[in-house]
Amino acid sequence: MSTGFWTGTGVYGALHKAMHPDSAGRGGVLMVFVHGIFGDCRGTWGNMPEWVLETAGTDADVASFQYPAQLWERTSIPQAADDLKTWIETQFTDHRHLLFVTHSTGGLVVKHMLREAFAAIERQMQTGSFDIAASGSVWLRTRRVINIAVPHAGGSRFWTIIIRLVYQALFYPLTVPFLRLVRFLTQGARDWGRNDILPALRWRNPWLLALETEFVQQLRRAAALELPAPVIHDVFAKSDLSVPIEADPRERNIYFRGTHGSVKVPKHPAAPVVTIVSKLVRVYLRNPALGLVDRTLIRIAEVNRVTGVHTLIGNGAGTGPADERAATRKRGASAGTQWDVCELVAKKLRGGSEGSRRVVITGMAGVGKSAVTRMVAWRLGRLYLADPRDETPFPLLIPMQQINLAKEEALDANAWDALWTWWARWAHSLYPDHPIDTGWVEQSFRTRATAVILDGVDDFLVNHPAIGLSFFVTMLRNVSARYGENRQFSVVVAIRSGFHGLERLASDPKDVHEVLRLSVAQAREVFPACQGWLPYVQDPNLLDLVLTPLILSNFEPEVEDLSQAKWLTPAAIMDQTIRTMLRRSNLVGLRLPGREAAEIDHLLHALSLIAWLFFSTHRGEADAGALSEEAKRAGERWEGHFRTLGVLDEAADVIAGFRQVAAGAGAILQRTVFVSTGANKVRFSHRSWQEFLLAQYFVLCLRWGNVEDFGVTAFNSHIYRMAGECFRGEITDERIGAVLDAWRQSGNTYITGNLIAFLAWTQTGIEQRALQRLLDELPRFEALSRVVLIAGLGYRVLVNAPGDASVGDIRRALLPKLRLFSNPETTPVDDAVASSLAWCYQKAFAGLFGMPAPETPWPEIGFNDAETLKALPMVCSRQGDQWLVDTRSRSLQLAFLTPILDALKDPKLAIRAVHYLYYLVAARKHGVHVLELSQELPQLLAPGCPFEQVIASFSAAPEVFTLYRSCQTLNQQLESGSV
Repeated sequence: MSTGFWTGTGVYGALHKAMHPDSAGRGGVLMVFVHGIFGDCRGTWGNMPEWVLETAGTDADVASFQYPAQLWERTSIPQAADDLKTWIETQFTDHRHLLFVTHSTGGLVVKHMLREAFAAIERQMQTGSFDIAASGSVWLRTRRVINIAVPHAGGSRFWTIIIRLVYQALFYPLTVPFLRLVRFLTQGARDWGRNDILPALRWRNPWLLALETEFVQQLRRAAALELPAPVIHDVFAKSDLSVPIEADPRERNIYFRGTHGSVKVPKHPAAPVVTIVSKLVRVYLRNPALGLVDRTLIRIAEVNRVTGVHTLIGNGAGTGPADERAATRKRGASAGTQWDVCELVAKKLRGGSEGSRRVVITGMAGVGKSAVTRMVAWRLGRLYLADPRDETPFPLLIPMQQINLAKEEALDANAWDALWTWWARWAHSLYPDHPIDTGWVEQSFRTRATAVILDGVDDFLVNHPAIGLSFFVTMLRNVSARYGENRQFSVVVAIRSGFHGLERLASDPKDVHEVLRLSVAQAREVFPACQGWLPYVQDPNLLDLVLTPLILSNFEPEVEDLSQAKWLTPAAIMDQTIRTMLRRSNLVGLRLPGREAAEIDHLLHALSLIAWLFFSTHRGEADAGALSEEAKRAGERWEGHFRTLGVLDEAADVIAGFRQVAAGAGAILQRTVFVSTGANKVRFSHRSWQEFLLAQYFVLCLRWGNVEDFGVTAFNSHIYRMAGECFRGEITDERIGAVLDAWRQSGNTYITGNLIAFLAWTQTGIEQRALQRLLDELPRFEALSRVVLIAGLGYRVLVNAPGDASVGDIRRALLPKLRLFSNPETTPVDDAVASSLAWCYQKAFAGLFGMPAPETPWPEIGFNDAETLKALPMVCSRQGDQWLVDTRSRSLQLAFLTPILDALKDPKLAIRAVHYLYYLVAARKHGVHVLELSQELPQLLAPGCPFEQVIASFSAAPEVFTLYRSCQTLNQQLESGSV
C-alpha cells in the first residue's frame, strides 16, 4: 500500500479522503471495510482498499473500521456493531451511499448493526414517528454488503472444539486476573477482558442462526414495505467453474474459480476478490445518478408525508362477488386500481422496448394519478439504488404542476430543454450543495436506461394557456425521435382523463393506463368511515367525485341530515372536505400577533384568496413571502371596497381571513392543502382544492360587487359550476349593474365574459330586470361577449333543467333578441356568426318548446375570403396589414377547442360547438392558427368521425349539420392543397 493512501486515523479506524473534488466522495459514496477476528483496520486489508479503487479506475472516500478483536480484548458482536453505527451516524452523515466490504466476523458485526437499524425503523413505524425523508438510518443508506469468508452459521466443529478447550477452558480463566489488572492500571485505556466473539463462533450457534434468519426476514419485510434495503453478497470459491468469475450483481452468492482456501483477503492486485469487489462497487463510484435518485426518493417521501399517502390502493380491495369495477373512461386503455397501474407501468419501464417508449397514466380528478406516478418513480429508484448499472432505468420525476415557463420558453421549439433548465434550477434550490449537470442528464437520455416521469401535465397546460395538448404531443414525439437510438429511454405522462386526444401522448394505445375510481364496495373496505354517509350519495356523477381517495380520506361531514339535497352537490362535498382538513390542522383558534383567533370561515376565506393569487398569474408554485405581500395589497383593496359600500362589519369574516394571509401565510401553507416545493415555496397538493377555492373567491366577488378581478383572466366550466352551487340568492339588477359599469370603464371583455359564462353553466337565478339589462347590451358588446352570451343562454334554455327557476324568464327574454339578430334586415350589428347562432337557437326553441319559428331563411355563413376574414378578429390578432397568432389569440383558439370537444359528451352543445368550429376553420384557411388546429381539426372533420355523428344526431336545428358539412368541405380542400 502506498504510504499516502490513508489520510487520517480516528478512534474508530482509518480514513481515506478522495483526493479530487469531482470524485465520487463528493457524491456521498463511502466504502467501509470491516475486519474479522484477530484482525485490525490496516493489517487485515493490506493494500486491498487501494487496489479496489485502482481497478475501478476512480477514487472515493474509504473508512476502515477498528474494533477490539484480539484474544485478550473485551468485545462482542453487538458492542462492535454499536460502535460502527455510532461512527457512521456521527462522522459520515453526508454519505448517503454506504458500501461495506467485510471479512470473517466483520460481516456478522455489519449484519447485527443493520438488523438493529431496521428494528428501530419498524418500532418507529408502529408509533407513527417514522419519517423516511428525515431519517439517517444506516439501513436506508446501505447499498451493498460484500462478505468475504463470513461464518453466518458459526465456525466448523473443529473450530468450536478449539474455542472451548483453548480459550474458554484455559486461556481466559488463567489470564483473568492479569487482564483485570491491566484494565485497572490503565484506567480503562486498555479494555482487556473476555472476548465474547470467539464463543459466538461455535458451530451452528443458535444466536447466529437466529441473526441470519431475522435478517433475511427483514430484507423481505423491507421489500414488502417498499423501503430501500441493502444488497448482500457472499463470496465463495468453486473449483469447477468454466469461467474465472461468476458474479451477478442481483444474486447473493458470487463465485470465483478456486478452493475454499482462496476465499481470503488478497495478497496481490489481480486477485479474484479484488476484481469482484471492484466490479460491484464501480457502478456506485462517479455516478451522478445516485444523488439524483436518492434526492428523488427523499422528495417523494416528503410529498407523501404531507399528502398523507403512504400506500397505494391495491388489487385486494373490494373483490367480493358483489363488487363491480368502476367503468373505464378511456376506451382501449388498460384500467385498474392504483396498485394495478403502478405495477403495470413499472414492469414496462423495467422491461425495455424496441424503441423509446411513452406511457400515459390517466384517470378522473382525485383518483390518485400523482400518487401512482410517485410510486412508479419510487420503485424504480429503489431498484436503481440496489443495482445502478446503465441497464437499470433511473427515474427523473418532474412535478409539472409547479413549472412556470416564460411565454417565449413555453412556445419555443426547444421547450423540452426549457423544462430541464427549470428542473435544474428547482433541484438546485432544494439541494444547493449538489449542483446539477444538465449536460450529463442529456447524455444519459441518449445512452442509458432512463425514465422521465412528468406528473401533473394537465395542471401544466392549465397554467400555460398558450400551450395546447397537441403542442405537448408534438414535443414528446420530437423527444422520442431525438433519443430514438436509446431503446431504454421512456417518458411517463400523468394527465386527467378529460383531455380529448390524450391517447396521442402514448407511443402505443396499449401504453395508456387508467386509474379507476373506487367502487362502492372498495370504498367501504378501504375507507370504513364512509359507511355512515356513502349510502346517501346516489347520483352517478356525484359518485365519481366522492369515490376517490382525495375525498374519502378527508370527508367527515358535520351536518345533521346528509339526505338533504343541499349537501349532495360537488361544491358542498368539497366544502365539508376542506373544513375537515382545517379542523385537523390545529389552525382553528390560532392567534397571530395582533389578530383575532382564527375560525374555520376565516381560514376558508384565506385559502380562497391564496387560490386567486395563484390562478390570476398562472403560477404553479409561489413564494410564501410574496403571497403574504400580495395578500396584503389585495386585502387593502377589498377593505377599501367594503368601506365604500359601508359594510365593514358585515364583511368582518372576509377581512379577518384575508388578514390571516397578509400577517403570515406560513402556518396555512404548511398545514392545509399545499405541498412544499422548495425553500419557502409551495404549490397546491391537488388542483381540485384550487378550483373549489376559486369558486369561493368568484362568489365573493359577485356577492360584494368587487368584480374588477373578473377582468384578469377567464375561469373554467368546473369553477363556474361550483360557484353556482355555492352562490346564495340571485343575480340582481344591482349586481349586473356593477359588472356592466366595470366593463364600460375598463373595456375589458373578460369582466362580462366571466359573468355570462357563470350564468350559462349554472342554474343561478337572475332577476328579470337584470336579465333584460344584460341582453340590452348585446349590440354594444364585442363580438366575443355577444356570441358567448347568445350561445350560453341558448344552451341553458336547451338544457331546461327541472331545478332552474329562471329558465322560463331567460327563454322569454332571449327570444326577441334572437329574432332581432337572426334577421339580416333587423340585426343591429354586422356579425354573420351571431346571426346564424341566433337563428339556429330560435329554430331549436320552436321545435322543442313550441315557440315561434324564424320568419326568415337561415342566414347561412359564407366561406369566401370576404366572410372568413370578418371572422378572424375573433381568434386572431392584427399588426398593420398582417394577421398573426400572439399569446391572446393562441389562448382563444385553444379555449374554443374545449367547448367544441365538450359536444362529444353533450349534444345540446352542438349549435355552439359548430359555430365556434367555423372560427377555427377560418383561422386555418388563412394560415393564422395554432399547431393544435392542424392536428385536431382533421379528426373533428373526418367523414364518419364521432363528432360528425353527434352533430348529425342534433335534429332540433338541421342547419347546424349543414354548417358542419361546409366546414368539413373546406377542411378537406385545405388538406388536399386545393385552397
